Amino acid sequence: MRGFFRDLMLKRKMRRAISARRDFHLPDDLASPDSLAVLCGDSEGDVWPALYLIESIRSHYQGARTRVICTERDRPLFSAMLGADDLLSYREMPTETLERLVEVRGERSIAFFPYRSISLAQASFLAQLRPLVSVGPTEHPCIGVSVRLSDDCRMPDMVHTICEVLHIQPRKNYRPSVSRSEMARAATVLAPVSGRAMPFVSCTRRIKDMLRDEGAEIPLKTVVLKGDHPDLRPPDRSLFLAVLGSSSVVLTDDPGMWGDACALGIPVVGLDEKGSFPGWRSDPASSREEFLQSWNHLLREGW
Repeated sequence: MRGFFRDLMLKRKMRRAISARRDFHLPDDLASPDSLAVLCGDSEGDVWPALYLIESIRSHYQGARTRVICTERDRPLFSAMLGADDLLSYREMPTETLERLVEVRGERSIAFFPYRSISLAQASFLAQLRPLVSVGPTEHPCIGVSVRLSDDCRMPDMVHTICEVLHIQPRKNYRPSVSRSEMARAATVLAPVSGRAMPFVSCTRRIKDMLRDEGAEIPLKTVVLKGDHPDLRPPDRSLFLAVLGSSSVVLTDDPGMWGDACALGIPVVGLDEKGSFPGWRSDPASSREEFLQSWNHLLREGW
């Protein structure tokens, strides 16, 4: 019952904010905004579309203030990868964060939501920001400018396409990377004595057990990062990505781990039996047999 009344309240706030929305004019109101906001989703993989987009809009709209709204879990990651940009974090959406976003409600403000689907809480939050223009690749009353994407448009091409439609020059050479300080932290975790970790494979427990049962070749040490009884439990997401980024290859059946490896440019073989992996340029295997074939192919070709 509590959830019902919460949703009812969110819908009312969203409708009220949408009804008060100002008119905007294209393309003029996209030309020179004074403030920008990027609303990051709350799943682990949502950081990557946001980061790719932020790199492009910061370069295009030089001088405009950029605010990033993210979960508290992702705040250290955005801080490390973005530097001096304004960060506002939340535990659960919506929160008091709205009270700290008066600057977003400027005369020439743009809010970006770079995801194909939007929850009620996210839609209500975005509407209450009351930017002059809200942009995203999903059709919803809270989205003022909806960018249509083909079903086969994947990351990072998805963000590049959004930018090109809006006449924003995308940073196509950009790739997220883990900071040197975080990589140094990872080295001390992986090799506490020497601080120099030997090459290793990051994997999930299920994938390691499957490869062992199949008698598959694993030429390097394995480090289980997810699943039952992990070898390491990084205390925060930044350190997790640093450990993952230190690996030679990633073998996973976890959608978040798959997206992280793709974003960081680490060779990865994925097993997606439920069709739940985020779309990147490469495809995961859909069966055990296909996964083993992909792994054997990578072993032969090298990485």
